[in-house]
Order: sequence, then C-alpha cells, then structure tokens
Amino acid sequence: MIITEKEKCTGCSACMSICPVDAIEMATDEDGFLSPVVDDDICIQCGKCIRVCPANKNRNSIVENNFPITYAAVNNEKKYLEVSSSGGIFPVIANKVLENRGVVFGCAWTDSLKAEHIFIENHKDLVKLQGSKYVQSNIGNSYIKAKELLENGREVLFTGTPCQIAGLKSFLNKKYDNLTTIDLICHGVPSQSFFDGYLNYLSKEAKSKVIGFQFRDKRYGTRYIGKALLEKGKKIKIYPVKSYYYNYFLKGYIFRESCYICPYADSKREGDITLGDYWGIERYHPEIASKDGSSVILVNTKKGEQLLESFSEKLRIVHSDFKKASANNGHLIKPTKRNSKRDEIFNLWRIGGSELVAKKFQVSSKENLTAILKNVVPYSVKRRIKKITCN
Repeated sequence: MIITEKEKCTGCSACMSICPVDAIEMATDEDGFLSPVVDDDICIQCGKCIRVCPANKNRNSIVENNFPITYAAVNNEKKYLEVSSSGGIFPVIANKVLENRGVVFGCAWTDSLKAEHIFIENHKDLVKLQGSKYVQSNIGNSYIKAKELLENGREVLFTGTPCQIAGLKSFLNKKYDNLTTIDLICHGVPSQSFFDGYLNYLSKEAKSKVIGFQFRDKRYGTRYIGKALLEKGKKIKIYPVKSYYYNYFLKGYIFRESCYICPYADSKREGDITLGDYWGIERYHPEIASKDGSSVILVNTKKGEQLLESFSEKLRIVHSDFKKASANNGHLIKPTKRNSKRDEIFNLWRIGGSELVAKKFQVSSKENLTAILKNVVPYSVKRRIKKITCN
C-alpha cells in the first residue's frame, strides 16, 4: 500500500501511530530518513493511514483571526539562556506546564546520540529538551502517549517541527482544551543515519568515540559553533567551515525531500505558539538584543496568547511585527530551495559513506575568510557596526 507520494512524506509517523494492527513500520530509506513501510500480510486495508496522513489533506491552519501576534523576547534568567538555542523562551513555557503537574514532549538525545521525542514530568529533566538538534527526531509512540495523557486529563505541551505538530493533530482528530502545541521555525531536517555517519567519521578522526554533541555552544554567543565531547574527556569545537555535516545543514543540502516543498513554511502556523531565533534583532529591537540569543514568538491562537500572558513577566519582551521577524528568517515565508548539490552529496554517501563525503567536502576561500572574521570580531563590536549601518 502506498500511503502518500514519497517526496511529500514528512516522516511524521501519524500513519504508524493510527494503524490498528501494527502493520506499519518506520524504516530507514536510501537517504537515511524514516519512512513508513506497510506489511501487506498484516494490513487489513482499513485506509486509516491514508486518511490520517497530513500530506493527503488540505491544510487547516489553527491560526485564528487577528493572529499571529509577533514578539521579540529574551529570558531574564541567564541560566536558561546558556543552554537554550535562542532566547530561552521554551523552558519558561515548559516550567509553567510542569508546575501544573503537566507533561512536556520534545526532542532529546539518547545515550547513543539518537534524536528521539520523549516526555518529561519534572523540572530536572527539562535540560534534555533544550538546545538544537539538527537531526529529524523519531516520534516513536509519542502521539499515542500524548493522547493517553490527554484523555486522562493531564495538561500536555507538545513541541516539534510544524510537520510533527500537524501529524499529532491529525492523529488526535479532535481538539483538547488541555493540549498546547509549539511549532519551531524549521529550515529542514537531515536524517539520523547521515548524522550517525558523521559521528563515526568524527570519532575516527579524533581517535576517540563521540559521546556528546552540542550544535550551538553558547560560550561562543549566537554563532553556529558546535562542540563534540569525546570518550577520552576531550572537547572539540565544530566549525561549519570544517564540518561537512554542519556546513551542508546550514546550506540546506541534506534535508528530507519534503522539506523543499514544505507547506508549513509560511505565516499559517501549526502550533498555538511558534518559536525560533530572532535573526536581525539588533536592527529592529536593539534594546533587548543579547549576545546569548533572542527569540521570535508568534502567538497564533487565543490559547497561545493566554499562555504567554501567564509568564511574560519572566521575559524581556517587546511587540514586533511579522515582516521584521521574517526579514532574516525566510522559512517563515517559504521553504528552503532545493539545490542540485543534494543529489551529488547523497550519491557520494551511498557509494562511499561519510568518508567519501568528507573527502570531497571543501569550502571557498571567501567562506573561510568570512568565518574567521565572524569568530574574531567581538559581539559588542558587531552590534556597534550594525547599529551604525542600520541608521
């Protein structure tokens, strides 16, 4: 059975979750992405998988009249900024839900550095859900568990990419007053298998297994500089100009095919609230710009608005507008454009794995120079330059 066209499948797992006879498995395809495989010997041809698939439906955005409302914000507490990717807004929302004995779903690393959706019920586990994981997370049974908790009256906060939120809502097929959703501004997602290959390559190069990975280390401000923790205890910096995985991610070369035709990359969002980096905040809202990152918040529903009002005193927050927020955040307007480099990279990967991809990886001298300048010029100087050039 074909559930939907391959290039439209987001890998959201709604089909697997809805199947009444467990005939669907999310298996790795030739590019390393999880895609549904139907066991025809078990399948009862009920058609639920086809009907639940968001790719087969006309979009029904939850954005209400007079929304979205756009804000720029930064968490007042530095401890949250240090481990969050942008302005540290997510932990404030999550803590509010946890205080009410609620449950929070989000993406976490497993011990073997697999990106998987989990749920937490206490504050000490919140750190697992913080920080960027530039890999598509495995939803697993999260939709099923979320429904069980909702039916039992628990407050649930579910965070994910817009396609994952769309998958959840389609699976639930009803509105729950005790459910709040947050979608993340998404560039596109690489596959877990492609990332695994990169980690193996990195481990061989370092002669020590990579046991921890952080895509954005806040010690270096908001710049895209990562960190890998090795088994021997050493830590190594990950620069986009030296890391094929990071470089190709930022350029949009290694995403799932559906990401290039993403229907969710616009102002009609899937979550009650949308969160992401507020790129260009120095130009539009210099009064709250922070070297530790700033967030854009899109409030898309009345429920999202009420939630924001309940914790806004914990933030430095100002009204913004969608045009400003999207000026340097193009994925709020349109999806990443597909580049022919994607075919070249995945062909290399299929032939020779991560070693061959790494061998063929190179950046221009201009790209190298730009990276050097970004890393040596202090944030305070950059901010002054931007302030002068923007006036």
